[in-house]
Amino acid sequence: MKKDLIVVGTGPAGITAGMLASEADWIHWCLIRGYAADYQMSWKKLKK
Repeated sequence: MKKDLIVVGTGPAGITAGMLASEADWIHWCLIRGYAADYQMSWKKLKK
């Protein structure tokens, strides 16, 4: 799997910045902040 760096802009709770190496990191990031319900939609938006 290719590891792309994703820059996270604004999000559901006013996320200002972050670097995620993979979808797994994004899922984990969402889970630990309580955003698991919409992580797939959020990831798809980031990948555009």
